[in-house]
Amino acid sequence: MSADAKTFIIGTTLISIVAFWFSVGAFKVIELTGIFKKYKIWSNKRTKKGLQLKAVKLIILNEIFVQTPALVVSFYMFEYLGLTMTMGNYPGVFLFIFQIIIFMLIEDTMFYWIHRLLHQKTLFRKIHHIHHRFNINSAVASQYAHPVEFLICDLVPVITGPALLLILGLPVHIITLWIWMVIRIWESVDAHSGYNLPFWFPHKLIYGGGSIPHDLHHSKNKGSFATFFEHWDKLFKTHVK
Repeated sequence: MSADAKTFIIGTTLISIVAFWFSVGAFKVIELTGIFKKYKIWSNKRTKKGLQLKAVKLIILNEIFVQTPALVVSFYMFEYLGLTMTMGNYPGVFLFIFQIIIFMLIEDTMFYWIHRLLHQKTLFRKIHHIHHRFNINSAVASQYAHPVEFLICDLVPVITGPALLLILGLPVHIITLWIWMVIRIWESVDAHSGYNLPFWFPHKLIYGGGSIPHDLHHSKNKGSFATFFEHWDKLFKTHVK
């Protein structure tokens, strides 16, 4: 295995796993201690008994059998496209911010349409219903999904933005890719946390909706399909209130 392969595959694996389980663990501590109870969306309701343990088991299986092979394939794709994998020569602040915003817009668009498609009756019954076993949200629900959904909804939209910029001839550094992945993971955990914390990053700076739109999506089983933004939901009248 080359040095670049080790950097990409091992580094990306560790960063994604630590970012996810650390944030899930943080919300578990919040839940058990009750320190932010006043921000809990459903103060008198809990997730179904045993569902969180089932989620942990499936997530670990997806990390091993879906994410790992996907990262190997992604390495060869990004190596071919010219992703900068050596430390040093980091992007400037403005380029970094610009690229993160582009990644967010592309991911949000892809996620909206793929997610909306998964709510069609056949695909929902065969694939997406697993994720919707959580009608009362919990942070661990964010990656609790059928392996197909985990691939096409959670992984592919995240790497598409960086890949497209590289195809267009713009430089992308692996550090930018890693930070972007952490932002997306934290956004998803926040959206599924069951808490609407006023100081928690992802949704608050984007449109102010917090985790409420996605919580309504789970409780009502429809609408509010996007991740970071609300323009697609508002444009196509799929925003849930």
